[in-house]
Amino acid sequence: MDAEAVESFREFVANRLIAWERASGLDEPYRARLVLVTIGSDEVVPLSGVQKERSDEPKAWRPVFARR
Repeated sequence: MDAEAVESFREFVANRLIAWERASGLDEPYRARLVLVTIGSDEVVPLSGVQKERSDEPKAWRPVFARR
């Protein structure tokens, strides 16, 4: 990566964070998804699908982060 690309990436991540977003109502079983949140705005970008509840699988799941 050249210096300009690194600086552009730093600016991009400076105001963003990855968070869990509740994708179900309060009266429903908890289901979440990962989202990219821009701090100081209403911008939210989904990064994963919504967790599906299945009786034959564990209720909790963990994302795996990897470099590309």
